Amino acid sequence: MKLFLSFLFAIFVGDATMAQWISQNSGTNQFLNSVTFTDSNTGYVVGADMNQSAGVILKTTNGGSTWNTLTTVPYCLYAVCFPSPETGYAVGSDNAGAVNVILKTIDGGANWVSVYTGSSGYLYGAYFTDQYTGYVVGMQGTILKTTDGGTTWTTQSLGQLTQFESVYFTSPVTGYAVGQSNEGTHVGLVAKTTDAGLTWTTQFTGNSAPLHCVYFPTANTGYAIGSAGVIFKTTDGGNTWAYINSGTTSYLFGVYFTSENTGYAVGDGIFKTTDGGLNWAYTNTGYLQKVVFTDENTGYIVGPEGIILKTTNGGGVGINTITLGQGSLKTYPCPVQNAFTIEQSSMKGISQLSIFNAEGKKVFVKTLSDIHSQIDVHDLSKGLYLIRLQDGQSVEVGKIIKE
Repeated sequence: MKLFLSFLFAIFVGDATMAQWISQNSGTNQFLNSVTFTDSNTGYVVGADMNQSAGVILKTTNGGSTWNTLTTVPYCLYAVCFPSPETGYAVGSDNAGAVNVILKTIDGGANWVSVYTGSSGYLYGAYFTDQYTGYVVGMQGTILKTTDGGTTWTTQSLGQLTQFESVYFTSPVTGYAVGQSNEGTHVGLVAKTTDAGLTWTTQFTGNSAPLHCVYFPTANTGYAIGSAGVIFKTTDGGNTWAYINSGTTSYLFGVYFTSENTGYAVGDGIFKTTDGGLNWAYTNTGYLQKVVFTDENTGYIVGPEGIILKTTNGGGVGINTITLGQGSLKTYPCPVQNAFTIEQSSMKGISQLSIFNAEGKKVFVKTLSDIHSQIDVHDLSKGLYLIRLQDGQSVEVGKIIKE
């Protein structure tokens, strides 16, 4: 399931004098899936717990300095959007995907009510072109549309063998949805509408991995990103899509551009381009979920374990790249056989160590009180693991490979 394809390994990226991305205190350890801002100070984040049995909606009114939990719901929430300062929508489903839901607020998140429930599988993406007209996409080719602010929804599906994860409109009538076609092999899929969602046509499929997010900085220039590090770019409104080498073969989940040339992609690290996608600088931070900017310098990234990162200087990347066995948290030996030693560089008191496998599942938890601690992991299977050490004020991160 999509929730477990993403996972944590980011706290901050920067040099000693000027941090590029700084961790914010979200107040939750839930898996944060989506973020949006209505102005420079007011933002919303939605997510779900690791058991996929409940969801959370967070809000900030001071540019991310503090985040407050607005509500928890018995649904996993995957996307949030606000077409106006007071009116917003959050979409998701129960943990089995048997019942999906669209929630709405008209008072800036103080209260949320369900405006849609159905049984067509998970709902992953949402976009509103104005306060009344919006689109929600999900599994089984589901595309839902409302023209009355969520009171009623019409359904159009491209078939059971299609799954959409993201939707974006460049005008009131022109929009794109991306995901995958499950027919035969899982390949990337782009669908386009030019009549405000009345009809959708498959615009692009290729021998590529599933696509997870789409963004258009201009009416004709857009990007679709996905698994295996794929990035596709169009400059003619989707008539043709060109493959761009991102430099990674791992997951990409979120993309956002602050201008036609400057953009960011997140997934297995943070990627930045300043030349319209021709080249991407990369910082190896690990799995992250979505990215959004409120201006050319101020941006936010969300991810697992309650991660919210903020930049106020354009989110520089390629600085202080973290490699295996190095970074803010030191571990040795590498690779690990039965046990490894962990060194806490900044934490002097009691802290909690969490270890996650590559699927994002927490497989080990231990409370530590020593600067140097030996961790027995003989029960863990072979593979790559991400580790997180946290006390009351700070977080350190690292990676281990188990032989």
